[in-house]
Amino acid sequence: MAVTKKIGSAVRRNRVKRVLREFFRLYQALLPPATDFVVVPKRQFKPELVTLATVSRDLLPLVEDVRGRILALRAKAGIETSESAAEAAFPSRPAGDVA
Repeated sequence: MAVTKKIGSAVRRNRVKRVLREFFRLYQALLPPATDFVVVPKRQFKPELVTLATVSRDLLPLVEDVRGRILALRAKAGIETSESAAEAAFPSRPAGDVA
C-alpha cells in the first residue's frame, strides 16, 4: 500500500494506510478472489478526518458495486464461483458495523 507525500507527514500517511488496511481486512469476505483495488485519495482529502467509519461509508458501496459487477461478468462468462458458500460462511457486513 502506498500513500503519496502530498497527504502529509509520515504519521498522517501511516494512519491512512492503517485505516485502509483495517477496512479491507474487515470486508475481505465481500471481495471477489483475484481482485486488486487501487484507492487514490482526492486532493481535498483530509487525513486528520480519516476514521474507519468514514472510510466504510465511502468505500463499502463501491466495493459492493464492484463485487456485483465482477460476479455478473464471471457468471456471464461461465466461470463458476463459490459465492453461495462464501455468503453462507460470512455475512455481507460484519456485526456491529456502523456503515
